[in-house]
Amino acid sequence: MTYRATISGLGATRPSWCPARTFNSGVQDPCEIEYSVDLPIVGRTTMAIPVDQMTNDAILTAERQLPQLLDRNLPMVYAKLQPFLDQTIASAMADLQYSLTETLQKALDKQVLPAVRTQEEEVIAEAEVVVEKAILGLAVLGALGVGAWVYFRKP
Repeated sequence: MTYRATISGLGATRPSWCPARTFNSGVQDPCEIEYSVDLPIVGRTTMAIPVDQMTNDAILTAERQLPQLLDRNLPMVYAKLQPFLDQTIASAMADLQYSLTETLQKALDKQVLPAVRTQEEEVIAEAEVVVEKAILGLAVLGALGVGAWVYFRKP
């Protein structure tokens, strides 16, 4: 797997925050870093390194080396992170399962069970009415049967 860097170098242009290079002698360019260097033959001298060129070189180096670094190092990083990722995923799933169970239990307790109990009470009340009507009907039939028996028993 090869990764493509999307950074592009600055080229020969100076960054927009750097003014043009029109300075009098002795005036330091704000886009350069001066170092005092002690060289063996020359002696002590100052050397200015342009920031825009350093930045450009760093970006170009990163563009060249980043794909190889990623190819070499990402599998090792992923292998080292795999136990942590597995643990994080397992923890998230356990938290999700707990919260779903708790939410479902709350929904059952607050919404479903009261509705079921109300329906249960209505069914019991209707059953009691049906039983009372059935007993009354049996009593009427029994009375009619006894009355018919008495009526037909007379000589």
